[in-house]
Amino acid sequence: MADLPDKKRQGFDLQGLHLIDASAGTGKTYTITALVIRLLLEERLTIQKILVVTYTEAAATDLRVRIREMLTKARACFSGHGCTEKFLDQLHTTIGDHDQARRDLVCAL
Repeated sequence: MADLPDKKRQGFDLQGLHLIDASAGTGKTYTITALVIRLLLEERLTIQKILVVTYTEAAATDLRVRIREMLTKARACFSGHGCTEKFLDQLHTTIGDHDQARRDLVCAL
């Protein structure tokens, strides 16, 4: 995985539309959560510009909670409190302006 370009290592190119369809327990929610964080930090989108659609209210609630948790972990990571996720550690390495990233994460929260 270390041989892949940064964008591919993170899973998806950020341009265009993507459908994530897989069986239970395969990491769909984690992948979507990671994409949201990447859109915020790499593309500098605001949280209001990101649309995530799922099938049920329960799934939407779970996704909302998980995105908020990852935003909180990312904010801690970019605030110098350590990166608890490998994915966030990789982003921390590739994002140049940590102060701006932290501000973007705070706004998203």
